[in-house]
Formats: sequence, structure tokens, C-alpha cells
Amino acid sequence: MESLTGSNRVPKPGLVRQFRLLDTHHTGTITKDELADAMERYMDKGAAEVEADNILKQYDHRHSGGLELDEFAEFVHERYGPLHDIFCELDISNTGSITLDDVKEGLKRAHVPHMDSDVARVLSRLGGTDSDGKEGVSFAHFFEASLLLPVLKTNEVLASVAGVIPFRQPPPGTTPGMVVAAGMINGMVSRTMTAPMDRLRAVLATGREGSVFDAARTIFRTQGLRGFWSSNLANVVQVAPENGITFVMNDVLRDYVCTDASHPTITEKFLLGSVAGAIAMTTVYPMYVVQNRMAAAPVGKYNGMLDCVRRTGMSYAGFGTSLVRVMPLKGIMLGGYGTLKDFAKDPVTGHISTSMSLACSAAAGGLAHSFTYPLHMARTVLQQEVEPGARVYTGAIDVLRHRLGTHGLRGWYLGLPIWLCNRIPAVAIEFAVNERALDLIRRTWK
Repeated sequence: MESLTGSNRVPKPGLVRQFRLLDTHHTGTITKDELADAMERYMDKGAAEVEADNILKQYDHRHSGGLELDEFAEFVHERYGPLHDIFCELDISNTGSITLDDVKEGLKRAHVPHMDSDVARVLSRLGGTDSDGKEGVSFAHFFEASLLLPVLKTNEVLASVAGVIPFRQPPPGTTPGMVVAAGMINGMVSRTMTAPMDRLRAVLATGREGSVFDAARTIFRTQGLRGFWSSNLANVVQVAPENGITFVMNDVLRDYVCTDASHPTITEKFLLGSVAGAIAMTTVYPMYVVQNRMAAAPVGKYNGMLDCVRRTGMSYAGFGTSLVRVMPLKGIMLGGYGTLKDFAKDPVTGHISTSMSLACSAAAGGLAHSFTYPLHMARTVLQQEVEPGARVYTGAIDVLRHRLGTHGLRGWYLGLPIWLCNRIPAVAIEFAVNERALDLIRRTWK
């Protein structure tokens, strides 16, 4: 076999091809920027630049600011042995190639958080792009795909290549169905525990009460303590399937929207969150109307959720406003969280602490809800049943214009503080409940 620089293990044609792929400017030298650009496949830009600089310090013997072919060959030669050892560890089935089953078992052994649906993506990033994936990934493909990895330990390679560390970090072997079920449970629990604040938010948004204290006093005087949960059943019926649909669509759409499904760009994250959120909201929207009408209704207006459903029907009142709002809302929440997490997580392993995850989620959620709240308020008003003699609004712009004239700019944000007080603890509750629900489901799911 033809070789280079004394190595009888590195084929010259493959090495030269790899060199030319990295030498994007065709100068005969792989520069630091070219190395860093290639490494962004596995890490953030800042970490890629640091790693590229380290490689040049070790192998740029001529101090030319880049790697010439013989220097690159030395780098490749020294990577060959460690990567071959990693390949052998990943080839759990001892077939001479890495299969889907090998990747699944390797992720479990390495304790890398992932979904079962991510295994195929990991295999692709290990070199499966040039393979049909059925017979597995050969060492030649694995070597070329993993050459610029910043780590040389099996578990760290899998964590770096996976790039799918989610907010709730499901244990290895978790299926999408398990996460959907857990999402429904945590949605029900979190909405029930934060229902009083949602009730107050809806009442304030209608403008009938001037302050949180006035709204709370009126609800307690007319309905007692249970009045703060008067719309909770409708809220739970709405949020449980919506959580499940959002998760499923966000996962399904990744393969169609993203150039690299394991490492979506900021724009792709925003688009994924927007589209998944819009689809989920559209599916359950009539329950949005029911829940908001019940939450804002005075005592005695509805005789329970079924009565409100009967009188409301399949109403899509305020849907246009909701659609305009939900796309930036979900885009900022999911895309913003993903972006903040990328800055906060360990650049090599991808791990992030629970407290930092909550902080990133709270910041993204707070920004998203604050930015889109005027439309949320307008939607709540448009969803209410119009009483005889009451003002009939023609749309969200009419609501916002009227509120601006009667309450000033403050009118656009009536109920926002109590809404943020609802959402931030809800995230923490969902996080805690989800872990326990997912563990219970995994132990009982057959």
C-alpha cells in the first residue's frame, strides 16, 4: 500500500484527498482558519479556534502559519493509533464496522444522554455519510470523519459527535413515546400548580381589574379558593397533547429543516421552534379559547369546562393573532435556549448543569414572553365571548389601539408580571416532575 512519511498504515491517496478538502483556498497549506472552520462541525467557533491554534503549535514546524502536506501527514499519523483504538471499542459486535446497534450500545456504556431516534444521526457523523448504514461504518470512513475531533477517548468522542444533549437529558434508551408521555405528565402537574397565576393573568388582560390584588380579591370573594383553579382542567386538556405534539414535530422536522440535524444553526433552531409550535397550537387551538374564556369569566358564567366547550364549539377566535405570536414566541424560547445553552455548556463534552439549564431556559422564556405579550393580551381579549352592548373588536390591532388610548402603553402589558411569575417556576416544576415521570415510565413501559 502506498504510504507517506514512513507510515505504513496511512494510505497516501486518502491523506492527500483529506488535505485538499481542508485546504479550501487551494494554497498548499491548511491555515488556522481552515482548520477551525472544519472543527466547527464538532464544537463552538471559539473552542474550534483554540483547538486549531493548539494543532499548529505542535505541528507547524516551519512556522508558516499553517500545515503543509508533510506536517499534516505527521498529524494524521499520530491520530491514527488512538482513533483505531476508539474504532475497536465502538465495534462492539466485532464485525470490522460500526453498526447502529454498536452506536446504541456505545452511547449507553458511555452514559451519553440521547434519544433512540438520534442513534442514526450519530452513526452518520461517525462516517456513515459515505455508507448506507446497513453494513456499518468502515474504519476508513470513521477515520476521515473523526480526524479533527478535539478528544481521543471513546466516551468523549461519542458526546462530541452526538451533539444532542437535550434540556432534560433523557437516559440512554429513552424513546420518543416515553418523552411524550412524560411531557404530558409534567405539563399537567406544572399547570395545576401555577393555575392561580394564569387565572390572575387572564382576568388582568381583560382590563376588568386594575391590579393583581383587586383581581385576587374579586376571585376569592365570588368563588372562594377553588376559583383560582376554575379553568385548570381546560388548561391541562390543552397543554398535555400540545407538549407531546411539539416534541414530536421538533424531532421530525430536524431532518428536513437542518443541514446537520445534530448541530442546527441559530436560524434553524428558531425555525424549528416556530414551525413545531405553530403546528401544535393549531391542533389544540379550540381548547386555548375554552381555557381563556373560563379563566377570564366572572363567577357563574360557565357551568364547568363541558358547558364552556358546548357554548364555544370549535372556535378559532383570535387564531391569526395567536399564529403571529406563537412563531416568534416558540422560536425565541427554543432557539434562544439552545443558543444560550451552547454558550454555557462544556465545549468538549457538551454537558451543562441543571441550574445553568434552568437559568438559560428562564432567560429565553422571559425574553420570548415579554416580547410577544401584547399579542398574548390581544388574543385573550379576542377570545372572550362578546356580551350584549360590549365593544366588538375587529382584530388584534384594534385591541392594541384601544388599550393604548385607554391605558397608555401599560395597557399592552396588563398581566405580564404575574405571567412571568407563572412561567419561570413552571419551568422548574416541569424539569423536576419530568425526571421522575420519565424514570417511572421507563420502569413500567413495555
